[in-house]
Amino acid sequence: MAHAHDVRWRAPESCDRAGLDAELARLHVAEADASVHVMQRDAAWITTIELGNATRTLELASCAEAQRTAALLIATALGPAREERERPARVRATPIVRSVALAPASEPAPAREPAPESEPARTSEPVATIAPVAEPARPEPRAAPQPVRSPTRDSSLRLRFGALFALGTLPGASGGPTLGLELTRGRLVGWLDARYLVARRAQDGDSSLRADIDLVAAALGASWMWDVGPLARGPLLELEAGLLRARGQGERAARDARAPWLAPAFGVRADAHLYRRASASMFASGSVPLWRPGVQLGDEVAFYTTSPLAFRLGIVLRVAIDSTKAQNGGQ
Repeated sequence: MAHAHDVRWRAPESCDRAGLDAELARLHVAEADASVHVMQRDAAWITTIELGNATRTLELASCAEAQRTAALLIATALGPAREERERPARVRATPIVRSVALAPASEPAPAREPAPESEPARTSEPVATIAPVAEPARPEPRAAPQPVRSPTRDSSLRLRFGALFALGTLPGASGGPTLGLELTRGRLVGWLDARYLVARRAQDGDSSLRADIDLVAAALGASWMWDVGPLARGPLLELEAGLLRARGQGERAARDARAPWLAPAFGVRADAHLYRRASASMFASGSVPLWRPGVQLGDEVAFYTTSPLAFRLGIVLRVAIDSTKAQNGGQ
């Protein structure tokens, strides 16, 4: 019986290497540098096969199965190497030949004649082709961002309505609605508003005399606007003229009274476009009344006198009634 050389075997006494040698001989393995280690654990036979840098560990049912499996794995691993050693030399060297084409295994490869100098030698080696490098795709030019629509760039007529907060005109803080028309011409904006400040109560501390005082007024204003991002901003100049009205209560001598109101104002304004024809405007201003009107009730000298400074803060919604492009091309 032929025995494989260099196959190391370790196993319990009940499992000798005779079966392994028989399987290796049947598989025509004459020599192999391998190691087989078999251990019995309960009903399983743990078999570890080491061949070169490879290691396999299997759990098998019997010693005979461990012997057959180890021999089969060794023969399988050594098969390609053995074929390379046993393969006969099939290529003959031919002088002045740049490459050799391998003929089928049954016939030796004939030598090729050297190629003429005028024609490059043909070889059996694959010819490497260099593909042209594709130019990177050029990014498509981006469309220039459209300028933000400014509410002051059209020549238009707009309806204005909003709310007003005031200090210094009536007793304490007051507020009320405002309604008007606005004309825009390029960057110049002008408007005319009707305003009402809701009545506030004033009372004489020395008597039971009291009065409800309100203001009915009109305001004529103008602004010169500049675009700053999505907003249009600019200074404003305004003239507010109206009538203070007092309705006296609590005394027989109480009566209604009237006093004129006239005050120029200076401030700032900011506009923002909202949607299509709609926009919003916010303004803040301060004014100095040309005179300080006092409301006189009954025989009293002056029941209430306005403050030397007056302030306005308002927000207005604007809706374009008629609009055409301004000559400066603003959008």
